[in-house]
Amino acid sequence: MNNEILNSKEVAKMLGISRATLWRLRTNNDSQCSNPFPKPIQITVRLIGWEKHVLDNWLKEQRKQLH
Repeated sequence: MNNEILNSKEVAKMLGISRATLWRLRTNNDSQCSNPFPKPIQITVRLIGWEKHVLDNWLKEQRKQLH
């Protein structure tokens, strides 16, 4: 399994969204949603990141829900 960690800039680029939109996805995450946005992991006191494979799985689920 690939344990690549992406920072917020990389995640925003991967998703084709701004960092502000990424922040909104993170903070407005509805736990009642069938496919909530993945929670970041704390890397250091001031740095968070997301595991790429977790984001890939989230994107697959998002696409399934659209069809």
